[in-house]
Amino acid sequence: MNKMLLFFDIDGTLAMPRSQPSDTVVQAIRAARLNGHKAFLSTGRSEASVPDGVAGIGFDGGIYSAGGRVIVGSTVLYGRPMPETLVHTVCEILKQECQPYSLECAGKTYRQKIELDDNGQAAWSGGSSELKRMLSCSDADAIDSYQGEPVYKISFIAPGRDQVDRISERIGDVAKVICFGNSISGPGYMVGEISDKCVNKGLALRKICAYYGMETSQCVAFGDSMNDAEILSAAGIGIAMADSEECVKSFADEICGTCAEDGVAKALVQLGLIRELVGGYIPDPPLRGRQGNSEG
Repeated sequence: MNKMLLFFDIDGTLAMPRSQPSDTVVQAIRAARLNGHKAFLSTGRSEASVPDGVAGIGFDGGIYSAGGRVIVGSTVLYGRPMPETLVHTVCEILKQECQPYSLECAGKTYRQKIELDDNGQAAWSGGSSELKRMLSCSDADAIDSYQGEPVYKISFIAPGRDQVDRISERIGDVAKVICFGNSISGPGYMVGEISDKCVNKGLALRKICAYYGMETSQCVAFGDSMNDAEILSAAGIGIAMADSEECVKSFADEICGTCAEDGVAKALVQLGLIRELVGGYIPDPPLRGRQGNSEG
């Protein structure tokens, strides 16, 4: 296969929050790079909040803050923070709605204290990867210590879909709001993500393609959440994790196994980007198409 650009979401794709990527996934990505393919992170996280176990895999660059910053090597190709007036407007709405939120900057995250009721505890055990990420963030500074740094994304937690929808209605005209579905049945906390309308991972992928003089057809992207929708659509091959929401899978060309199943590693083998994994590992079962059919 020709040399490809590979894009990997972190939470729910390479690993679950508070967990490290498996040795199999680490070896697979490193093997792909040794074969001449370029590997990039594609995450809602800022550079500063990428776990050491993920950064240590070795990447050629990354898409951060859900497309707000694009870096190749040590070069910042693109950076679009939210306008200060927009940050102020969004924060005022979230305060009025009494929902805790975090300001996500390139070098640090500032977050209000989050106190969960029983529904929140249930959501932690069964909610989306983005909810787990926000609740597991232990290195965030208090929101009161924010000193006006550029903000690339604002995340918030709400006790249910109705509250998220109401916030989205109030903010939707001035910014992009993404809601991450909850995998538990019944009521439970949910995460919303707010960013500049001109920012998404798909546009960021195109900027990296332009840098290398390559086509989007030469890209493979992996993801599991709605902030991966644009990059799954933009890439020549978009691959959603098996435990993604159905609406996320609709943007993908293929479905691979979960983190626990080393889905990313198996997909890289199946696509022919690496011959085999350490120990002669061969993927089984093969990739599944959109309708769940085996790909021959």
